[in-house]
Amino acid sequence: MNAPLTDRDRQKAKLARLTDIADRLAGDVWHVDADGDKIRLVTRRSTGEDALLLTINSDALHDEIEIIASALDHLFLFLGLRSRAVETVQELRAEIERLKRKTDSDDLTRTVSIMLSWRTFQRFLETRGAGGLVRSKAEADTRLKSVLNISSKTLLNTDDRARQACLKLLSDYDIWKRGGR
Repeated sequence: MNAPLTDRDRQKAKLARLTDIADRLAGDVWHVDADGDKIRLVTRRSTGEDALLLTINSDALHDEIEIIASALDHLFLFLGLRSRAVETVQELRAEIERLKRKTDSDDLTRTVSIMLSWRTFQRFLETRGAGGLVRSKAEADTRLKSVLNISSKTLLNTDDRARQACLKLLSDYDIWKRGGR
């Protein structure tokens, strides 16, 4: 037995149906034809033929006639607006993710690269892993990579495990600076 459709699923189905209809009616033009007291909605199909769609009662208000007669144009307008909105949202989401990754990863890599030259960070690294004293930025770089088990600091940009290990190491460094072990 199928589960009942959610409102979102019903909306998606309706949108898919309207998109399909719009695709089939692309190139058609609707217009109002008034002949005495008869008001007719006529289509000129993309094939070139004219067809009567409906006859509207003369009691119909102008606004009612206009909304009916312009339904096809409105369908194309709304589907076009939706399509542009979907594209924009996708582009914005991708840009947000790109900026988030760039900001997060660049800041950590840059911060760690700067910290490697700090004597206090070098002394902290001496307490981590094997290898004894750390007296230069190059030695600090080597020790950091050993402690984090990475081959390059650029992995901090792309490898979540390396990033988390580095953040933990930096947290330990802050505790160590304040006198904790």
